[in-house]
Amino acid sequence: MQLSRRLDAANTVGVFIEGDAAKRLVEGFNAPLGTFSTRNTAAFSLGLISEREFKEIEILRRIRNRFAHHVHASFETQETHDLCFNLKMAAQDYGDVTVNARGRFTTAATALILNLTNRLFYVARKRLKSDAWPT
Repeated sequence: MQLSRRLDAANTVGVFIEGDAAKRLVEGFNAPLGTFSTRNTAAFSLGLISEREFKEIEILRRIRNRFAHHVHASFETQETHDLCFNLKMAAQDYGDVTVNARGRFTTAATALILNLTNRLFYVARKRLKSDAWPT
């Protein structure tokens, strides 16, 4: 998922000291930040995403999990429909145009991807560096 890749980049490219240790946090078997949920929580806890973005990603993650784990998942099921209508960054109805659940999911995901695409530039400017600490 494109959104997950953006969070990976924000965590590894953005703040962690460059190197294999940082990569092991998000890649490989049993990586501490190996799930979309933990990457989202880490990004919020590190100040890389806003609370609004964090909450939006959590809803998108829940919708994604419905499709990944339920054979008959659909934007028409009540739970998925309700989740889509809780997305704050989604396109809203306007005039005689009605935005359905799928449209709300798609526009919210697109808005977040666009936000996080440029975020990498700003986060990378604050990258941590290894330092020699006094002993």
